[in-house]
Amino acid sequence: MAGHPCLIALYMRLRDMQEERLDKRLLLLEARAKEKLALFNDLQPRTASFVKGRDLANHLNMDYTYLIHLRGK
Repeated sequence: MAGHPCLIALYMRLRDMQEERLDKRLLLLEARAKEKLALFNDLQPRTASFVKGRDLANHLNMDYTYLIHLRGK
């Protein structure tokens, strides 16, 4: 990589993106159940409408029926 400084910059950018995603994931896991859905919608606004309810409940580590209850509000 010493002869290719553009690879170092690319590597650093990809590493930063990965760390950012991990930070977001930790926020979701540590949030209270009521906050998880709102936080997910804030972090992934374009994705939320395409994810099936059961998959989203699994991703947010919450009960599916509770997720339905939260979405109904």
